[in-house]
Amino acid sequence: MPSPAPSHQTRPTMFERLRDLGDVEAWRSFQDTYFDLLVRYARRAGLSHVDAEDLAQGVLAAFVRVIPSFRYDQAKGRFRSYLGRCMSHAIARWKKSPGAVSCALDELESRTTDAPSPNGHAEEEAWEREWVAFHYRRALHAVRQHCHAQSMDVLEASARGLSTSQIAATHGMSEDAVYKALQRMRARLCEQIAAQIKEEDDGGV
Repeated sequence: MPSPAPSHQTRPTMFERLRDLGDVEAWRSFQDTYFDLLVRYARRAGLSHVDAEDLAQGVLAAFVRVIPSFRYDQAKGRFRSYLGRCMSHAIARWKKSPGAVSCALDELESRTTDAPSPNGHAEEEAWEREWVAFHYRRALHAVRQHCHAQSMDVLEASARGLSTSQIAATHGMSEDAVYKALQRMRARLCEQIAAQIKEEDDGGV
């Protein structure tokens, strides 16, 4: 059995891969990961679905221009905060001049921790809510790939507001079995979300 690789031989982070403009898979993964989050945030800010998609695409495309000099430093602020401020500024610019997809990424590149969201705490809280929901959706999708269908059904039934007794009756299970299934699924979700956030904070996205 091969020996584990030395700790210093870690795989490249997503940010390191994104600096290679020829790494198409890295860019596709980055866009697939964050596009829906940005669209949902823009939609909640009042943009139409088409405009929200255009703006999200513009923000991600703008990242191409700054990634060669972008140095992610968690001590100066998390990537999600940086991305949220970029999107908030882009939305504010769009509202002043619809169709302006030249986003604020370039302007924020050198001051990622200093530039507040245009509407202050309200925008930051809205972004945080979207980010939490985004990671929940990602975790749910990941867990779904590796769990028993009935366990997933139980979790989703609970999320819809059904009681333990209702779920038990619907799925032909004892209430104790439902309770244990929910415990397992919630623990797996928490573990998956924690792993996702750590990867993101480490620059792995």
